[in-house]
Parts: sequence; structure tokens; C-alpha cells
Amino acid sequence: MNYDSKQITVLYAEDEEEAREGFAKTLERYTKEQYIANDGEEAIELYEKYHPDIVITDINMPKKNGIELAEEILEINPEQIIMFTTAHTESRYTLRALEMQVEAYLIKPINKNKFKEKLNHTTKNIISNRENAKNQKIIQAILDSQSSILVLTDFFNIEFASKSFLKLFNVSCKEEFFFKYENFIEIFKDMPGCIFEITKDNFMESYNSKEETMVCLSETKKIYQINIDEINIDKSILYAISLVDVTILHNQRKKALFESFHDNLTSSYNRLMFDKLLDKEYLRFVRHQRPLCLAIFDIDHFKVINDTHGHLTGDRILMALADFFHKNIRDIDIFARWGGEEFVLLMGETQIDEAQKVCEKLICGVENMETNNLPNITISAGVTEIDKDDSRDDFFQRADNALYDAKRSGRNQVVVNNKYEVRF
Repeated sequence: MNYDSKQITVLYAEDEEEAREGFAKTLERYTKEQYIANDGEEAIELYEKYHPDIVITDINMPKKNGIELAEEILEINPEQIIMFTTAHTESRYTLRALEMQVEAYLIKPINKNKFKEKLNHTTKNIISNRENAKNQKIIQAILDSQSSILVLTDFFNIEFASKSFLKLFNVSCKEEFFFKYENFIEIFKDMPGCIFEITKDNFMESYNSKEETMVCLSETKKIYQINIDEINIDKSILYAISLVDVTILHNQRKKALFESFHDNLTSSYNRLMFDKLLDKEYLRFVRHQRPLCLAIFDIDHFKVINDTHGHLTGDRILMALADFFHKNIRDIDIFARWGGEEFVLLMGETQIDEAQKVCEKLICGVENMETNNLPNITISAGVTEIDKDDSRDDFFQRADNALYDAKRSGRNQVVVNNKYEVRF
């Protein structure tokens, strides 16, 4: 990088003509542009017009002294580089000058070699800061040009954030963001199917272990696809994080998934989902030999109801029955519409005596169910408990046989069939 001081502009204020003209020639030799002022008032006018890189001012001047000039300039730009020229006899200004923490104090007459050395050092800092500011603007422009929300962070602080990120959190700058949040990781909200961890290490572990990575942000109920790239900068690790709003797609997929595994009339699990869950529970039984019971329910004389009152009434009865079951079974039970007017209930960690009581209670409840002007109905049930020698089909067939016996022997009842010979 070129640190030539000929890239630097300087404002020089000095009321003594001989000193001013002599040092102005030195500045002309070493710097790009020089703005020369005879006093403090002229200096502030030139400063507001040109905004030079460095201000060099005598401390003791008429109209506005160097201290007053520096204070006024620092009000405009707190980062402005200022150097004082001073004589040993001006000690009354020393304390105020020291409090300002200016760049340098140049003792008159100014030693040109020492000034050149100080100017080179200051030039290096100015150009480095200028390049850093330029790079930051480039990075910011790149972030703002992207369609996704982008942020560069270590999960605690934020180095860069796109305008879309700041807008999302209703803040004007990253400093304002930290009035709302103590650190970056607090922006994530705990939602099913989304990454949520309270530490950076756990968050990255969850991110790296999942094929699909969704997050929910605390400022919104929207769902975002998150992508994280690790960046090493000066032995420090930062994370380039992009967020893409996938709320509509997520909801569509969620809806499609729900519809694929639920009955569209009763919102109960459908046969496809029940088969999957039955397979899972059967394998768990094979491994651990834990109690498992299955009941199959059928609405009595449902064809007569459809023929007499119409299929729309039949649909309303199916919905009312499913709603009754959902409200009266345990959270751990698996309930599904098997087909037509048949429903199934899988009861884990349940032995046959308890399963029979559950089914009898359900049958009694259905008989006395509030049906909102619908025809009263009864249901029949067959229930069985799995045996260590059962296949999955044996288990289901035995419950189906028990249901057949319940309907054949009078309906509106439960028949238990625990060791029944399988009939095909």
C-alpha cells in the first residue's frame, strides 16, 4: 500500500506571517493540498469548505485561538487529526491541549525532519483508515445488493449487517441492535422443526447435523432458511450468515405433509400414517416386549344412516365421532380413521384389561354423545393384546376378528380376543 504523504491534505493556521510562509513551503513540498489561514476564524471557514485530512494550528492566535479552533472542529468531526504548534512560553494552554489528546505538539521553530517523520507516521494511519473505510463500504454494498438477509458475526457481536437485516429488526445500525439484544444468538426463537440453541457451539452442532436448516426469528413468526459459512480473519473466526424467507414454502410443505398423513374429513391420522406408526410400535414391542393393545371400532348400521339421512349427515357423524375420540383418549394413544366408518386405536404401555375398560368407556360415551341434531349412534369394538409370537398382521387380524364378533353378537359392545385363532 502506498503511504506517500503527497496524498494528504492539510489546513494550517498561523497568525505570524514569517512563520506561516516558511512552514507553508514545507507543507507544499510534503503534502497534496494546503489551505493556509491567518487566524482561527479564517481556519474554521476553510475547514468547513475543504475538510482536510490534518489540521495544524498555532495555539496562541487572535480572534480564535488554537484551542478554541480545535474544540470547534472536533464538534464537527470527533475523529479529526489535529496538531498544535506552540512556543515554550505558551504553557498556560498546555493543560487544555493535553486534555484534547491531539496527534502532536510541534515546538517552534519546527524541526523539518521531525515533522516529516511525524507526517509519515500520521499519513500511514490516515491511508490505512481510508482503505479500511473503503473496504467496509464495499462489503456493506455487497451485503445490501443481495436478495437474502446477510450478517457477519461471531454470534455475540456483529461486524457487518445488510440493510435488510437492520430493517427486519427495526433498527438503524448495529449499535442500536444491541439495545434490544445482548448478543446475536438471542434473535432465534424456539419453534418445532427449527434450530434453536442458547450457545454458539450447540447452534453450530445442530446446524451441521441437519440436512435442512430452518430458523424462526424472535421479531417475526416467519421461517427462514439459514446458511452459515465460517471465515477465518486474523486468527479470529467469523460466520457469514444468510437468511432467506421460506415461510410460504414451509407452510405449503407443512400443509402437504399434514394432508398426506391425515384424513381430510376428520383430521385424524389416515391409514397410511397408522400403518407407519403400527410398524414402529410393533418393532418396539419386538425389542422390548412392552404391553401393546389394538382396538378397531365400527359405527353400527352406518349404511342405514347414510341411506336415510344422506351422506352429508354421515360425514358430520364421522367428524363428530372423531372429535369425541380426540378429546377422550390419552396423548400417547394413536388414533386413526382406517376407512369408511372404521377407526383404529393403538394403546402403548397398556394391558388387555385396561384396554377393555378404555373401549367400554368410549362406547358408553358415544352412545350418550351430544350430536347437535344428528342421529344418535352406537359403535362396536374389537380389542386384543399383542403376543410374543405374533406377526404384525396376526396382531391386527385378531382385533378385526374380535370386531366381527362384536357386530355379529349384537353390536354396541366390546369383544376381547387375546388368543384368538387367526381367520382369513
